[in-house]
Amino acid sequence: MRAELKSVCKCYSMADGTTMKALKDLSFRIPERSFTVILGKSGCGKTTLLRIMAGLERPSTGEVLGRDGGSIGVVFQEPRLMPWLSVRKNVEMVLEGDLDRAKKAGRVLTQVGLSRFEKAMPNQLSGGMAQRVALARALAYEPEMLLMDEPFGALDYFTRRELQGELSSLVKARGLTAVLVTHDVDEAIFLASRIAVMGNGRILSVTEEIDSESMSFEERDRLRESILASIENGG
Repeated sequence: MRAELKSVCKCYSMADGTTMKALKDLSFRIPERSFTVILGKSGCGKTTLLRIMAGLERPSTGEVLGRDGGSIGVVFQEPRLMPWLSVRKNVEMVLEGDLDRAKKAGRVLTQVGLSRFEKAMPNQLSGGMAQRVALARALAYEPEMLLMDEPFGALDYFTRRELQGELSSLVKARGLTAVLVTHDVDEAIFLASRIAVMGNGRILSVTEEIDSESMSFEERDRLRESILASIENGG
């Protein structure tokens, strides 16, 4: 599944009567089966862009193309689990009406390493485990595109790195088109096949195809410096 934004603007009316432009004439393409990371400072419009791609908000002007008929999974900054449901039931809730929902939920929970915690309640989970459940729920109905809004931002370094590795493997194994929003440059380099740097409601730059696994330390450092310069100059 691919997506393309054409001349997208998003404006919000403020309490004082002024208008705040979150996205400004933004055009951007998400290739099929790519892992695109949208990187930028807080408040630059990343989450607004992701919500429009997910269909949770409508652009003020412009259009989003390429999503017709395709299913989209979304993972938010917080797990957003139902506290009265078990881990398995939280995953099954997106499969309502599917006669194989128990089997599908069990399979995806195994993929994210939670097969032993199917009966656990959300208040019994660590932050990393709860975010694994959120990821499993997003993957349960086999979406073609996975959208993620800083899903690991609240986790400690070691848990974050572990989940980043698992996410990368799952996206590749399923052949998904993935889009992740972050302000963490190292996370972007680790996960992305391409990085879109965002600032002040616009896409400032997009990298060429990258493969972090084959990059030397020197190449990573040069890419990091280039990204940081783009953010500082345009953000």
